[in-house]
Parts: sequence; structure tokens; C-alpha cells
Amino acid sequence: MKTNIFYAMNEIDDKYILEAAQCLEHKNTGRNYRLNRDKCLNNKWMTHIVAAILIIVFVFTTGSIINTTTHGKIVQWITQLFGAEIVTRENRSLIGKEINDNSVPEVTYSGERCIKQIDKNPIDNSNIIKGVANENIVLPSSISEFEVKNEVTPEIIMTNGSMAVFYVNNYKGWNCKEGDTLTFSFEKYKSETVQKQTFVIGYIRDGIMYEGESMRNIVGSYTLTIKEDGEYNLYIISSTSDYLTIKQGIINHERKKED
Repeated sequence: MKTNIFYAMNEIDDKYILEAAQCLEHKNTGRNYRLNRDKCLNNKWMTHIVAAILIIVFVFTTGSIINTTTHGKIVQWITQLFGAEIVTRENRSLIGKEINDNSVPEVTYSGERCIKQIDKNPIDNSNIIKGVANENIVLPSSISEFEVKNEVTPEIIMTNGSMAVFYVNNYKGWNCKEGDTLTFSFEKYKSETVQKQTFVIGYIRDGIMYEGESMRNIVGSYTLTIKEDGEYNLYIISSTSDYLTIKQGIINHERKKED
């Protein structure tokens, strides 16, 4: 199709070049010359307009065809979704799709992409995590941090190995006492390629990341019983090869009842 467009453009140029030559041949009188010159200029502008229209038609038609035949790869390339970010109109079409890109993820914050790409240690770019509890903990490929408002977590779409960390205000966690509980109630969008997607839910205490628990349920909850006073954040890590999308959830902090 691309070849046909440029062929048509060349045909248009040849047609008007011929007319331009004919115009110059008939410049016997000043009046005829002026009329033919105006016609040539008009034809020149018409050439540019027609060429522009053909290019636009080519981009839209071939873009739609390519996007359909590649199962959304072109959309993924345009959105440049790597890591975790809030579900928007631009990336909603990727929900449940297979990931078809191996580019290096980027670190994101609150759903907005950071200019700097991921370092070897993504913790260096985190506003919340300062270290890990032990060396056996596998670090995520990227870290994104999302604010929880009125106990509600935002809708998030994630790539494999990315981490989403939840905070209350100004990257602060929940101030918990021994005996309190933090419960994260979640629901995932169903995947078109995997029956049950795996992801990890865990916690961070006073900036230290602890090992999480693996979850596969579409709907479920994670409850953390506080054993030590401190500031706690919850996190999730995608462990599935396709896009993992979490619907709006609830994080409830229940304080220990006094005897």
C-alpha cells in the first residue's frame, strides 16, 4: 500500500509538471501568461494537499490493520507501558493482554513515568523502601508508588516483575501498633491468556521490605497481623508474563481492641 501511495504522488507531480510546461508554452500574451501562471500555482498547492491527504489515509488505515494483526502490539508500543501505572483511557486496551515487548522497564511514581530509567537497584529511586530484610528477597524490576485515598487503592496495570507500593499521604505508611491488622481486599481483571495470574503481596516496615505471599485468586484478601510497632506500607509485585490489572481495592487498618 505504501508503494501505491508514493506511485500516486509521483503521478500527481508528473501531471502538474506537464501542465506547468504547457503554461509556459502559451505565454504569448501577458493576459494568458498571468492566467496560466495562476493556474500553475493553484495546481502546485493542490499537489501538496492531495499528497497530505494520501499520507493521512495511509497512516490511519495501515495503523488499524497492523494493530489488529499484531493483537495490540502497536498500541503497547505507543503507550510505552513498562512498570506499573494507573489505568487510563490510553492503556485500558492492554488489560488482560500478553506482553509483547522486552524493553527495560522504567521507574514510575504515582502512575507518572519518571524521566530516569531503572538502575540496577530500583530501591535507590524509591521514596519508601530503604532496604530489604534479607538477601534472599528478589528485587522487583521497577517500583511505582500509589496514594490510597479514603482506604481505596487505584486501578493499576502492571508488567511482569514490577512493584506497586501503597502509601497514605506524602509517601507515609500506616502507623500500626502490635495487635493491629492491615487488610488488603483485591480483585483482578481476568486475563485472556492465563487462567490464574500470580502476584505477590507483602509489607514494608519502617522502610524495610519483607518477603511477601504468593496469590492467584481473582478475588481475595491479604491480612497482616502486626507483631511490632511501626510504620507499614503494603506492596504487590506482578509475577505473571502478561499484563496484570488490579481493580480498585480496599486497605483497612483495624486497631487492636483494648480489653
